[in-house]
Amino acid sequence: MSKGLLLFIHALSWHIIGVVPLFRKMQKQNACPHDPFQYALVCAEPYLHEHRLSGPPGMTMDWQGAPASPSSYTVKRILRLEIPVDTYPSFNFVGRLLGPRGNSLKRVEATTGCRVYIRGKGSIKDPDKEEKLRGRPGYEHLNDPLHILIEADLPANIVDTRLRQAQEIIEELLKPVDESQDFIKRQQLRELAMLNSNFREDSPGPSGSVSPFNSSGMKRPKTGR
Repeated sequence: MSKGLLLFIHALSWHIIGVVPLFRKMQKQNACPHDPFQYALVCAEPYLHEHRLSGPPGMTMDWQGAPASPSSYTVKRILRLEIPVDTYPSFNFVGRLLGPRGNSLKRVEATTGCRVYIRGKGSIKDPDKEEKLRGRPGYEHLNDPLHILIEADLPANIVDTRLRQAQEIIEELLKPVDESQDFIKRQQLRELAMLNSNFREDSPGPSGSVSPFNSSGMKRPKTGR
């Protein structure tokens, strides 16, 4: 398993996904520890501090810490990523992208400030419903192969950074992995067990989901229309 994927899993656990591109950049410069977990721990504290103070990232600061100027004009960017369903027909890409109750996709949105949409054939869970909707206004995308749309509508000084960040995270999730080595799936299963109250942890917070990944900034995942 690649170091980048190891770091992604660690970032997923601690909600510091912004470390991933920085680690890869420093890897190329031979300026970081060989162990990505060690590097993530070094970087974690300022990210966690920022999250505790300001909630989900994406509103005031980009992942490198540059301020999003209030006077910066807003720019809209849309990026399309193809899902390799023809190459890996038996791999559950949609389930992996969504995660338990859609939390994986919500987390990408909350972390980057981008909107993520699952589009194309197979994006609607019920095949019969998808067939009925095909051809209707607003559902033209169902005639296309399964794909992802990442939409960033953000200040000009951070929009490209956020879009790249979302792209990198989604591309990690789209990499098919043997089930015995799929740590992201294990993390998702663990989270699902927690959400189902099969795995309980003491928490001083309010009642409800005990998932460590909850965020008030998370949005509903988008599939289909």
